[in-house]
Amino acid sequence: MLFAVSNPFIKKVKSSVLLGLLSMTCALPAAHAAIETLSLTPEQNWMPTTDLSLPRQMKIGTLENHIRYVLMPSRRSKDAVAIRLGMGKERRAQRLYSKQALLSEQPLADALREVLEQAGSNQTLITGDQEEVTLILVGDFTTRDAEDAINGVFADVKLVKKSQPSATLLAAAQPESVEQTPRILVATRTSTDALFDLDEDSKMSRKESLSRQLANQVLAKRIENALVTDAEQEKVAVSVEEEKAAGRLSTKALIEFAQQPDWMQAKDIIAKVIDYTKNGTISAQEFSDQVQQMHQHLKANLQQDISEQADEIALAVHRKQVYLQPSDELRLFEFHVAHMSEADLNQSAIQIWSSDIATMVQPATSN
Repeated sequence: MLFAVSNPFIKKVKSSVLLGLLSMTCALPAAHAAIETLSLTPEQNWMPTTDLSLPRQMKIGTLENHIRYVLMPSRRSKDAVAIRLGMGKERRAQRLYSKQALLSEQPLADALREVLEQAGSNQTLITGDQEEVTLILVGDFTTRDAEDAINGVFADVKLVKKSQPSATLLAAAQPESVEQTPRILVATRTSTDALFDLDEDSKMSRKESLSRQLANQVLAKRIENALVTDAEQEKVAVSVEEEKAAGRLSTKALIEFAQQPDWMQAKDIIAKVIDYTKNGTISAQEFSDQVQQMHQHLKANLQQDISEQADEIALAVHRKQVYLQPSDELRLFEFHVAHMSEADLNQSAIQIWSSDIATMVQPATSN
């Protein structure tokens, strides 16, 4: 039942969503009740098109040399522009070149040339096989002026394909870190049979992703508390991330310790917490606590500056996701949690952590 909930915060969110839906229904004629989406032309078809809506002020396109661009005019930062040039392909690390400029002090074209010089030369960009090149601008400009500047700087740039070093060679070429804290990595893979289409970015897939994220945050908090209490660790940092690859969902929990633990004891505690969590034990209070934390985080994002927004757009493009501006992210979150409960989190925990689990110990190292 949608509104059968006792927690005051969750009840407030659900009531707010209901009032919002009712006001929209009353205010709009039936012919205009549907959410508007940005229509994409053929040269823009690299951006996913789903039931999620791009910001109306955003403009995307592609130059004849296949360099893609995203323009996000914003009046929040007078005369300023944040530029990102992203190079890479999905599921691999993205090379991101950055520049922030005041247009009252530097023409946009000059700022674009500086970014181009960071990435290569004024005429050539070296890219790996199947890598995409995307230019992102956020700031106080008109789309016409931005497109003119982009054409003037990037239209004649040649993309030269060149095989990139393997991940193994890149890792070997990196100097060893001076110090690494003791840590445990726990990983599992989930079959997509139990999940919504992972390759589609939609409202439904984001609801499932949100449920998994909240469930994993509960798990992380439980692991942290158990290790501090039972393993007598002064400080433990736990993070859980997921990655979509080869038709499967990989989930990794990284547990970092302030001091070297008893490895057998720590592994046993972590395994017991995971077993307990995947047995449908997430409570309504834990659900509410995580919702409140995420709600506060999303509200704080409403104050994003143009640099942070440019980074978020670059990340969304790299992941082949539809970019939602912070206010839309917050509204979508509130809508989803209004239709969720701890039962959804328990289902997600079961789906994620019931598969085979691999555990790897990484002792502290130093040079």
